[in-house]
Parts: sequence; C-alpha cells; structure tokens
Amino acid sequence: MDTTDKQKRNLAMAVIYSLFPSIRKNKARKSIQKKIDAIGDLLPYEDDKSVLREFKAPEKADLDMLKGLLEDNRHRMERMEDKAKVQIAGITIAISIIFGVAGNLKDIAHDSACLKWVAFAILLLSVIYMFSAGLNAINMLINKNVFFYLPNNFLEQSEEDKRKAYNAVIVKNQLQNTLRNNEISTSYILMRNSIVLIIVVFVAWIIPTV
Repeated sequence: MDTTDKQKRNLAMAVIYSLFPSIRKNKARKSIQKKIDAIGDLLPYEDDKSVLREFKAPEKADLDMLKGLLEDNRHRMERMEDKAKVQIAGITIAISIIFGVAGNLKDIAHDSACLKWVAFAILLLSVIYMFSAGLNAINMLINKNVFFYLPNNFLEQSEEDKRKAYNAVIVKNQLQNTLRNNEISTSYILMRNSIVLIIVVFVAWIIPTV
C-alpha cells in the first residue's frame, strides 16, 4: 500500500470513528479487558505492564508510595464519575432542547414538505446520538465502576509479594480507568455530533426568516 492510499484509508477511518465512535471504543475495550483478565493477584516487576519497571530498584519500592499510587487511581475514578454525572445532566437538558426544536418543524423552510422531512430525519439522528451518549455515561457509572483491591491475604504476604500485589492492583486500576475514560470520551463525541445536527436544523429554521 503506497503513502497516498494509506493516507486515504486513515482519513476514511478517522471519519468513520468520528461518526461512529463506539466502534473504536469497543475494539479498545476488548484489548484492555483481556490485559486486565490476564493479571493475577501478583504482578512480577519485569512484566511489560508493570508500573515498577521504571524504578531503578523495584524490589526496594516503598510500600507507602505504592499505596499513594493506588489512591491516585481511586481519585481518578471519582473524578471520572463526576464527569459522567455532569454529562448525564447536560444530556437531559439537550434532549429537552431537541424536542423543543422538533415542535417547531412546521416553521422550517415554510411549506417545503421535503425539507421538513429532512429536518425530522436529522433531529431523529441527533436524538439517537444524544441517547447513545447518555448510555455511555450510564455504562461508565454502572458497568465500568469497578475498583480492584489488594488480596485478602495481603497482610500475611512477604514484603516482596506485597510490592507485587500493589503492582497488580495499580496496573489493573490504571487499565480500568482507561476503560472509563474511553466511555466518557465516546460520550463527548456523540454529544458533539448531536449538537452539530441540532445547529444544522436551527440554521435551516432561522434562514427563511432572515
């Protein structure tokens, strides 16, 4: 494949992912979930997913520092929960606006039945985008709202195994936060698409009256 064909393919995929962001999200979800499922209670220092690989002496990593990294993951989760809740509130308002615009379809393009049907189709697609955005935000709060904890026998483990246990739950929670972030990002893209369609209908509504 030459450079031009590759650029065209990349552009086409970018357009598809922009219009249907759930495709990219679902592809990433399968890959990330597989990584999470492959991690046990202990994660060796040398594992390619290990957060301790960057340490010069991972076998001497401070447990309190690792505890802090785990708490950082929890704080990130809580911040993303807040974002999802704000999104749901915004989506509720946006859907009300969409139905408000739909109630004025009779004023769009005067007596052009064709344009009114086009406007109706655009608004319907806008509603679908917005509902999908809401479902992604809700899915983040319900299905992706998982936090991985240290194993029950953590206190009985050796110092080395405690570090490996921290290593495992930190990596799992980082990957889980990536899943959450993907849900939120997808929701934002769907909201953006919906708003663009609303603006198109709104412009079609006001142009004849200018």
